[in-house]
Amino acid sequence: MDIRKRSRLAAHSQRAPRCPWMEAMAAGLCVAGFAEGGLPDIAANGHEAWYCAPGDVAGLETLLRRALADPAATAELGRRARERVLAYTWERTARETVDLCLRLGAA
Repeated sequence: MDIRKRSRLAAHSQRAPRCPWMEAMAAGLCVAGFAEGGLPDIAANGHEAWYCAPGDVAGLETLLRRALADPAATAELGRRARERVLAYTWERTARETVDLCLRLGAA
């Protein structure tokens, strides 16, 4: 069984690329970690994820304690995270890439 199906929280204490965050978000998990590795680019702090300053171990501990103490808030962040990440489709990526190329070509 996929561990994400039994979880409600994904945490990472090191710089992680976007993919692990996006996979956790797509699974409907609340994500908590440091504000690096792409997380701030894909999720709003306190709305779709919880994150703190890079290297702030006490801050990360606070976030994890909050997530464990408030299952309803954790579930809601997971729900919003899933909505957010599902907006990142290949069609959208292609459209934005073409738009960027057209803008660069017009410059």
